[in-house]
Amino acid sequence: MRNCILCINFLIFLLNSASGQKRICLDAGCGPINKINPLVFVDSFKTDISYLVLDPDKIESINIFKDSSAISKYGDEAKDGVILIQPKKNVQFLRIDKILDNSKINTGDRKLRICINNNLIRETQLLLIETSEIENVQITTDRHWTNSEDANSCERFINIITKTKDKT
Repeated sequence: MRNCILCINFLIFLLNSASGQKRICLDAGCGPINKINPLVFVDSFKTDISYLVLDPDKIESINIFKDSSAISKYGDEAKDGVILIQPKKNVQFLRIDKILDNSKINTGDRKLRICINNNLIRETQLLLIETSEIENVQITTDRHWTNSEDANSCERFINIITKTKDKT
């Protein structure tokens, strides 16, 4: 494991994003989080922390493994550590296919790119949303352009709107 990983002190904290959504974020303590990519499991679902929508009040426990035991159990994919998030009882999660099924998105539209709160999601197979966090699913042309080269004003998107939390 990289020396930086050894000094990491993972902190879990709440952050109100621009949309007001309570999010779970990681502070790795030695640079941008995108340089450190821990393996993340929520319940039994593999995900990426940036594609997780979960009310932190619904978390039972979080376990972090960052030594050789993580690699021996999960393989090289765990070289940056493993985060195991155990939700409270009866918390249910949806992957993108189930979200589209529940929202009755037709077959032709399922090929559209996916956004959460108008922000493009690049790896939709990692998307994991706690069921009660979904407010609406719609097809739209509105979205925020992170990279201008992605911009296409005529393109339609599937936009998953999540519930916003009070900023208190």
